Amino acid sequence: MAIEILTNEEGKEPQEKDYSWFNEQFEKSYIDLSKKPKQPEGVISIGKQTSIIGDEYPNYIMSKSEISVIKAASKKYKSTFKSHLAAVYFTGQSDEFPEIRGHRKDNESIIDIDTEQGSYYAWNTFYRTKKLCNYANLDGYFPFKIKQMPTQKRVEFIEMLLESRKVHKPALVFIDGIADLLADTNDLSSSTEIFDNLLRLTDEYDIHICCIIHNNPGSSKARGHTGTKATDKSQTVIDIQETEEKSGIFHVTHQFSRGARFDDFYFMHDNKEKKLYQVDSPDDMQPAENLLY
Repeated sequence: MAIEILTNEEGKEPQEKDYSWFNEQFEKSYIDLSKKPKQPEGVISIGKQTSIIGDEYPNYIMSKSEISVIKAASKKYKSTFKSHLAAVYFTGQSDEFPEIRGHRKDNESIIDIDTEQGSYYAWNTFYRTKKLCNYANLDGYFPFKIKQMPTQKRVEFIEMLLESRKVHKPALVFIDGIADLLADTNDLSSSTEIFDNLLRLTDEYDIHICCIIHNNPGSSKARGHTGTKATDKSQTVIDIQETEEKSGIFHVTHQFSRGARFDDFYFMHDNKEKKLYQVDSPDDMQPAENLLY
């Protein structure tokens, strides 16, 4: 439909309304209650849910067309935990975390974006995923460091990366850390714009975007207006807290969720192997028993 010229009731200057855009958005936005949409495909699950008739099915914490958050204080292994999730997407199940499952379909891919490290440290972070996959050839793993880009160009790069189709069938995108996509994490307008764009991309490309962000010092609240927006818009918010200062044991909580929550669990870091492993409780230094489904 061509653009129509409308005049408001008070007789002010005519305003142009783009009815082509409106009609397109109308078709995308209207929900027909007579046709139930398919449930979004799950990408990562932790544990299981049980239906009212007793059937068990994966408890998806990351689904396509949604956003999630992993948050913790600085240097508390949130990026390492992210690497374990990336690895399990390819391996199907984690040896270190028995309840975590990956649900890869049709050779889909991961885009893993680091916003703050240079080439050397970013390479080590990304190579950890390959190591956790027993050094498999990860054809579907596409790591990028974007520290060198101007802040205002980073979201544009992510959008163009998806648009370019250079990555085959992306299903899961990690952005580590989301705060570096804008100049001021306490700017409400910029934070809203960032998440408007990310939400649009999840819908347009049917992907899941997982954002890594810092907590405020001494708090379980994600930093700034950016953290608030991330929490508000997410399917799943995962919080990681050290049980006691310098204890080396970390408590993982499903802090907020649109679906069923997974049970809390604990992990430690293996300094020799440079990976995490689950422990049974804060007082138990032994790895949890690896119970397969």
